Amino acid sequence: FQDNQLSLAKVKYLLVTHAHDDHLLVNNLTYRRKKFCLDGPEHLDVYGSLPTIERIRSLPFSELELALTLHPVDAFDSWQMGPYSVTAFEACHAPQLKSLFFAIQQGDRCILYATDTGPFSQQSWEELAGLSFDAAIIESTLGTSRASDLHDHHMTREQCVGHHAELR
Repeated sequence: FQDNQLSLAKVKYLLVTHAHDDHLLVNNLTYRRKKFCLDGPEHLDVYGSLPTIERIRSLPFSELELALTLHPVDAFDSWQMGPYSVTAFEACHAPQLKSLFFAIQQGDRCILYATDTGPFSQQSWEELAGLSFDAAIIESTLGTSRASDLHDHHMTREQCVGHHAELR
């Protein structure tokens, strides 16, 4: 980010898909405190499922000390986040964490961010039906290594390609 003069301290919004460490390393948020930041970071609005938000709340620091506000959201909730309209969808991954993926719209532009999920649920497909995306970020964690089943909570390359085709 330094080459482009972008600073993560200026980030205002954070969407968290779920509370696994490879998506939310909660201790990193402790570095938002004043003793670690010369000018202090921008206020950060954090959106995620209740289990994700509870994981952040387990830190021994207040939202004020961390310069953030925590917003628990459920699958199929929609909200305004500054200039962005966001809708959360039910991800097929770690059901106990109520994992999510997101559609983010600004004006007439819209992206889908759906990482670390298995095949979309029928309800997610129904809710996605009215949306048109300029970009869809969907990954195939399983690649070509083996067949996927309903218990994997990840997609193969073929499933990922199929999801992109269905969205088109």
